[in-house]
Amino acid sequence: MTFFLSGIWDTIAGILYFFIIGRAFYIIQLYIYMGFVKDFPSTYWFTGMIDGIFTILYVVFALKGGLRSRDLFLPKKGSNFYDLI
Repeated sequence: MTFFLSGIWDTIAGILYFFIIGRAFYIIQLYIYMGFVKDFPSTYWFTGMIDGIFTILYVVFALKGGLRSRDLFLPKKGSNFYDLI
């Protein structure tokens, strides 16, 4: 039961990180762990590099598409996701 509930929570947390919290926070947190935690598994370097490249591309394409950096990281009060589409 514990493994089942843990798997469900990991799925929910993944969705929250991907759509709500943002991939930039995840990348910063991953790089901090990779750099400062002793014996952190080296297998995460590959994931960190790919996720970092995608995050940079997201920001570049959003800025080239007309979004200002302030709108990208600090959305207007009262706006929601559907207003941005």
